[in-house]
This record gives sequence, C-alpha cells and structure tokens, in this order.
Amino acid sequence: MKYRGNRQAITALVRETEVHRDLYLDQELFELEMEHLFANTWAYVGHESQVPKIGDYYATTIGTQPVIIGYSIPLALGVSVAIGIFFGVYPAGRAAAMRPIQALRSI
Repeated sequence: MKYRGNRQAITALVRETEVHRDLYLDQELFELEMEHLFANTWAYVGHESQVPKIGDYYATTIGTQPVIIGYSIPLALGVSVAIGIFFGVYPAGRAAAMRPIQALRSI
C-alpha cells in the first residue's frame, strides 16, 4: 500500500506537463478513487432519450456499481421536489418565524 494515507505520494503523481502512469494502471489508486470520488458525488448515468417509453430501461456501471435507469423521470422529479421542500423550504420557514438569535441557536 504505497498510496493509501500517503498524500505526498498521491500529489507527486500529477505534474505540470504530465501525469504518472499509475493513475491509469494502479489498482490501489482505482480503489481510492472509488471510495473518495465516485462514492461521494453525483455521476452522469444516461440521458432520457435512452429510455424513451414507459417500461424501457438501461443498465450500466459507474465505477464498480451496477446501475439500472428506468423510465421514471416524473417519479424522480417528484421525489427531488419533496426532498427539496422538506430539507430546504420547511426549515427556512421555521427559522424565519423565529428571532435571529433563537434561529441560530436551533441549528
């Protein structure tokens, strides 16, 4: 394990004019990317044109994670709006009804 926990070794992989070949070939670096990049970010999976009709689906992988995309855009939109309202608008409305110091203390 030459890279895990060794920030200096990872930093040395990228230079101003080139990158080290280990970035493309090293299994340990791949696993670190899966843990720290892909596991914690949103990734583009596909386009709605790949599932044009109800019942269509598209299967792929992102990193090492299998993913299935189905025709459920209205459902996804509804869920995301509900989450946005619950975690954004609702707390903001409650905080707006409080005095400023009280709102800060309730965080």
